[in-house]
Amino acid sequence: MQRFYRKRRTPIYWLLMALVLFGLYGCTPTGSLEYEKESAGALKGRLQLKGLQKNHEYVLSLNGYPGKPGNDSLPQLYGSEGYVDFTSVTSDNKGEIKTEINVPLPQGKYTVKFLVKDPEANWQIVWQKEFLTFSIN
Repeated sequence: MQRFYRKRRTPIYWLLMALVLFGLYGCTPTGSLEYEKESAGALKGRLQLKGLQKNHEYVLSLNGYPGKPGNDSLPQLYGSEGYVDFTSVTSDNKGEIKTEINVPLPQGKYTVKFLVKDPEANWQIVWQKEFLTFSIN
């Protein structure tokens, strides 16, 4: 009978696992996204975040939900999930982002999530707001 032995893990292994599992790779951002529930031609709003890495580039994205309104209207697909990476922003020397949002979209109703992703950390999501519902006229 063959026995399987578990490899002994070092403390650094567990620290790295905690960093990966809990997303603590360098920031724990907080903030808000304000947006118009109805607008003409584009999703419009304002994003304010703090607690990000200083002077660091992030990508802002809208991701749809399969089967929800607007998913098929987003220009790119990842599996069955529509998405659009619509701009890059760089945090200031305090680790903050304050930016206006203006995402041109086709007419219709949408239910999406708003993501802030770090392209230097394998596109890790560092902040999100789920189930944004709005209409584009």
